[in-house]
Amino acid sequence: MNGYVERTLKEFLHSPPKQHHYGPSKVVRSDFGAKVQYVKDDATRPLDKQKINYLQRVVGKFLYYARAIDNTMLRALNDIATATSKETEATLAVVEHFLNYAASNPDGRIRYIASEMILQTISDAAYLVCPNARSRMGGYHFLGNKDRKLFNNGSLLVLAKIIKNRSPS
Repeated sequence: MNGYVERTLKEFLHSPPKQHHYGPSKVVRSDFGAKVQYVKDDATRPLDKQKINYLQRVVGKFLYYARAIDNTMLRALNDIATATSKETEATLAVVEHFLNYAASNPDGRIRYIASEMILQTISDAAYLVCPNARSRMGGYHFLGNKDRKLFNNGSLLVLAKIIKNRSPS
């Protein structure tokens, strides 16, 4: 899919960033000394319908590319898609950072290396790290070798999801 990111960025009229962006989303630092970790509420202004449509188009255009080629974008796209229900200026800033990352890393590649073809999975979860006291889970499925030293083989499935709250029944 060479050239897909450049064409998409031109479609969204996004100019290249002045400095390289190494991650698809900004890092939120935890306050490790605090006894209680509070989730920050978004108090920025709501967006108009045109900008909401812009956010939805960005997610739609890059979701296919992220699933097919560059799975590093999946978590950021999940965050943006989840935040479009609130549609605020903070979400627009997140999209701008994501587009800068895409412009900095335009041609993702998948590389498959011959191995013993053992299906392996790496998974992780984080408790209460998303807005509205929700948790996040992720998984990476790939073909590796028996020594578990081959992690750079192309992925078969990548999951990045927010876990819905369940009320006690």
